[in-house]
Formats: sequence, structure tokens, C-alpha cells
Amino acid sequence: LGSSNATHRIEMLQAIATRSDLDPRPWLMWMAEDGELEVRLQAVGLLSSMIQDHTVQSDLRRLLSQERDEPVAQAIRRVLLARTAASR
Repeated sequence: LGSSNATHRIEMLQAIATRSDLDPRPWLMWMAEDGELEVRLQAVGLLSSMIQDHTVQSDLRRLLSQERDEPVAQAIRRVLLARTAASR
């Protein structure tokens, strides 16, 4: 994940997210901090299905406070707001 091109990292993220033999959250969080915008967006999108997890929520809040690219920040906000709306 750390050395391949962005397209390959995205493919690997999708494969990791569907595996049942490992916890994908640490990998997805790691890639949500990747240098490539597309990889970060994909990782945030995949984490959205895990937003019920309080650790994922707090990790996304931390990422939001550090994110400099507005498209990724907006994606994180949408995921967090969807969680808030669903819990009402």
C-alpha cells in the first residue's frame, strides 16, 4: 500500500475493505492520510460504512482537523453528519 501507484492503492483498499480475515479499519485510516487525494477520498468513502464505530468517528474528526484539501474535508463532514442524522 505504501509504494504502489494511486490506482493500485485504491484497488487494494477495496479488496481490504471486503476481507473477513482482517480488520480493515487501521488500513483504511492509514490510507485516509495518503498523499494522493483520490486515495484519501476512497478511504473515507469506505470508512463511511463503519461510522457506527466510535473509534472511526473520533479518527475521522481528527483527520478533519488536519485535512487541507477541501474535497476530502467535505467528504469527512458528510460521513460524520450522516452519522449524526442517523442517530436522531
